[in-house]
Amino acid sequence: MLHPSGIPSLVSTQYSRAVFPGVRKQLYWPGPGYRTKLKQSKHRKAESMRILVICGAGASSTFVALRMRRTISERGLAATVAAASETELPDALAGIDALLVGPHLAARFPEIRALAAEHGVGCALLADTIFTARDGSEALDAALAAAA
Repeated sequence: MLHPSGIPSLVSTQYSRAVFPGVRKQLYWPGPGYRTKLKQSKHRKAESMRILVICGAGASSTFVALRMRRTISERGLAATVAAASETELPDALAGIDALLVGPHLAARFPEIRALAAEHGVGCALLADTIFTARDGSEALDAALAAAA
């Protein structure tokens, strides 16, 4: 297929793929209307639980959130998990259902729980073993209990 400029086009309109001469691999992508289908998908639920995991700097909570996402997909639940640092907490409380606090913030937990209660958010302090856990089951169970 030729582009109006006379240069061969790398995009094939027949198959929704990119064809690169001399390369065996080809890129495929969804056809037109993909975004509309995604919005109407039964897998994307409007009423999903929103969980926030916080720690001192945001690094360890990122790993906990990653494990929780895997566990959520294995269990087939509708939930989203985000990680944040303690300094981001006041802005991040809007629109979440459960707040999980890292064990190293145990001294500040009463303050954090009071702040979460002002926003109507369930709060739980994670156990010391949370960072050594192989999966996110323990953290997910704590979030479900906090949101209930």
